[in-house]
Amino acid sequence: MLNSTTKNDSSPTVSVIMPIFNVELYLRKAIDSVLSQSFDDFELILINDGSTDNCLSICRDFEKKDPRVKVISRENKGLAMSREEGVEKARGRYVYLMDSDDYIEPDMLNTMVEVAEKHEMQIVMSGFYMEYYEHGRHFNVKVVVPEKNYNDISEFQKDAHIYLNKTMLSVVWNKLIERSLILDNDVHFKKIRWDDHHFVMELLKYVDRLAVVSDAHYHWYRSRKGSDTEKIYSDPDLFIHRVEQFESILGTYKAWGNPINIDGAYKWFMERAFQCVQEYVCSDNDDKRKKINEICSNKYVVAGNSMQIPYGKFMRICIKIMETNNFYLIWIISHMIRLVKNTMPRYFFAVRSKRN
Repeated sequence: MLNSTTKNDSSPTVSVIMPIFNVELYLRKAIDSVLSQSFDDFELILINDGSTDNCLSICRDFEKKDPRVKVISRENKGLAMSREEGVEKARGRYVYLMDSDDYIEPDMLNTMVEVAEKHEMQIVMSGFYMEYYEHGRHFNVKVVVPEKNYNDISEFQKDAHIYLNKTMLSVVWNKLIERSLILDNDVHFKKIRWDDHHFVMELLKYVDRLAVVSDAHYHWYRSRKGSDTEKIYSDPDLFIHRVEQFESILGTYKAWGNPINIDGAYKWFMERAFQCVQEYVCSDNDDKRKKINEICSNKYVVAGNSMQIPYGKFMRICIKIMETNNFYLIWIISHMIRLVKNTMPRYFFAVRSKRN
């Protein structure tokens, strides 16, 4: 177990940790967005995770020009282990973990540090923009919630489902985290799909004070020009990973000792279970009927069907159809959704972002 340290005169306030793997086209913009922050008391730890493109050279260029930049280069071990090493090497009072193919607004660190220090918060969480390039058009969807300071963590526990359903809890790059919270509770990134989701869920078992800022500071690229966005996401283990995510959520609720608004957590899972059904139906997977049957008969899905969960009107229809386990009805609704996504992507993603 690592020992936490307090900030001294030679350590920065924030350690920005950026794992890097084969993102040379986007890396300069990501690094520039950090180095141009209005808040400048930070170190930037660039972890080159065995990139085979020009990433290491780009990192070295920035390291020569700015003393705040520190480069670690090693053989490929994966995103989770890169994040883990970054936390181990960090010296700041707070850590901020950023993806190397996105970028941040110039006032992000200043806003979050100000809130953290003024209100003595262990975690500060921000909104974000989801950036899309679909069918020749670039657009973004803004995801924000009202500002709120949770000095009583039981109040946050009541509201956690709101942030969960807006994807604000499941990611690490919208959070400034007090490093001692990670180290003192021996929380680690694990080599698992969506490792940041599992990391955050574990961290939330121990947090006492958390704040939410009311604006979007992060630009998260969901799709880009030149990427193969027409290809249906058909990972045969997609639902297995969703179950893993949900079990980590349930573990956090259990640690809190009071399943307040647990139906909101089930709402998160049921909507993603249906998304898995829809992805399988529209994929080239040969055993899609078997996959769909496995989802519809899953114990968490069955439990969710028995709850009075406040879905939106259309999602309520989708969940009811999933409950019937009727392949033909599921096929029809799934291809209707795909049609809307392909012909009206801005509308589709805007509506989906309004989950709460």
